[in-house]
Amino acid sequence: MSKIKQWFQFFKANLAKGFKRFPVTIGFAVAFVVIAIYFSHASEKAPYIDKVMMALAIGVPLSGVMKMLEEQFAFHKWLDVAVAVSFVAVYGYLIPLNPDDVFMRQYTALSAALYSLFFIVPYLKHSVSFSQYLFYNISKFFLTVLYAFILFAGSSAVYFTVNVLFELQLPEVVYMDLMMISFGIFGPMHFLGHLPKSEQRELPYAMLFERLFTWIVLPLIMIYTVILHAYFIKILLTRTFPEGMIGNLVVWYGLISVVTLFFLNEIRSKQQWLAKVTKYYPIGMIAPLCMLFAAAWMRIDLYGLTLSRYLLVVAGLFEIIAVVLIFFRRERANVPLGIIAVLMILLSFYGPISGDSLARRQQNERLRSKIEMLGALDTNGNVNVNNLDVLSQNEISLTATYLADTYGVDSLYLAEENETAEAFENRTGIDLRTYRYQVPDKETYFSHYDESLMSKVMLDGADYLLKVTSYDSLKIELEAIDINVNVEKAASSDVIEVRFESSNGAVSERVDLTAWVKSMIALESFEDEREITLGDAQYAIKWILYNVNGYRTAETNAAPDESGLKTNDLASHQQEMIIEYFEGYLRIDKID
Repeated sequence: MSKIKQWFQFFKANLAKGFKRFPVTIGFAVAFVVIAIYFSHASEKAPYIDKVMMALAIGVPLSGVMKMLEEQFAFHKWLDVAVAVSFVAVYGYLIPLNPDDVFMRQYTALSAALYSLFFIVPYLKHSVSFSQYLFYNISKFFLTVLYAFILFAGSSAVYFTVNVLFELQLPEVVYMDLMMISFGIFGPMHFLGHLPKSEQRELPYAMLFERLFTWIVLPLIMIYTVILHAYFIKILLTRTFPEGMIGNLVVWYGLISVVTLFFLNEIRSKQQWLAKVTKYYPIGMIAPLCMLFAAAWMRIDLYGLTLSRYLLVVAGLFEIIAVVLIFFRRERANVPLGIIAVLMILLSFYGPISGDSLARRQQNERLRSKIEMLGALDTNGNVNVNNLDVLSQNEISLTATYLADTYGVDSLYLAEENETAEAFENRTGIDLRTYRYQVPDKETYFSHYDESLMSKVMLDGADYLLKVTSYDSLKIELEAIDINVNVEKAASSDVIEVRFESSNGAVSERVDLTAWVKSMIALESFEDEREITLGDAQYAIKWILYNVNGYRTAETNAAPDESGLKTNDLASHQQEMIIEYFEGYLRIDKID
């Protein structure tokens, strides 16, 4: 009994210590949980509640940072409270009711920066033992999560037992309430109660983390370094630039290497071999980082700047800065490295050099140059791509689609104010493919996918089998049967045509592949065959459709007959059907 009492007193003292030291931080956390519980039971949620919740969530790390600054620099004890509360109020007011993806990325970046600063601020004046401080807090964080989970599991078990034994039929939403209380109130109070004060410089170094990084992580990344250098030698010998996943592989290798060196910096003197390895290891990262920038440059040059490629480059720059700092400053590199990381996080998502801002500008410039280069401007300076070939249309469409999908139609330099995607497509002819899947009525949507047809097709002695999709053009010479096949989008329409032409170009025949697809869907038959004649030669063409989706207009759905068609006029039915995408095989055989 005395042991239980001691444990109770221990938790009580830690919770009280956390609340006493961080009353505003705990206040924000409690307010967040209370509001969340209230609205989880309410029948309707107020439209502004998400703004309030997001503001309170930002207030937790912000108030913690202000308290740490107050302890470090001894300014007025109420100044940190005034700044935190004022910022939360103003920031909450500025949060849009329906935040877009860009704002949510900025919000996440701000949260990450504030939580990072919360641990950096106590060591602004004293950079030694910073990694020990982080190790200590990481171990306490996982311990807090364990205690919070036990509290949640235990309280849930009590609630469940009472509910079942006494047949009370209590609401199940209470389990969520218990979880929010355990992790949202008890967790922060317990963790903050264990947080060392600035004057506590000597902290126990977690042996688990020391052994993890020294004997497992470091040897593994050394092996990985050898592999990357071998690949680098291969590039030099074959004179082929890195492709594929090399950028992502190297950036994660670099980040893990930096984290490992960061945590081993302050214990390197314990073992002689560890001191030598951590001293020269940064030099070994130079070649992999060169490959990273080469791969990133190639992708940006070919396809333009995107947020993911921007972050890849930023991560590479951070790794270079980290390698230089660790190599020259040794143990005193950790705190400056943390500050640089926070600055790079904020600059990557806020301001004129953020990833979103630069990607939006650069992709619009690429779009402008493509339109001008491909001759999509008419005599009046208006854009219309309908007269371009399908490859040129696809090239323009891909860039425009990325901008519209990522930042909205308004981000396109061609877009007029408050212009919809459909209006933009009709005015310019540029196909924003991302919007083709926004079907007006789900009941009109149809799709067909036959994996067996995709993976296995009976040739039956046919001469050629060609894969055809509605997005990709195809030009190919079939020498064995004296015929050329050209699959492309017809000018000024969404029709995909197949043009069969004799090898000497004397005769040709066009087949409307889109209409063929519509007739197959209407008849629910996904294999069809027909014959064509080119001069004296005859060919059997079989169309095997294994993947297609689209939707029917409202008129098509009205009063279908027994065959599933609204009308017996197949051409009329085809016109009321919108094909979004199709994929299949053309099996071509010359008839002897």
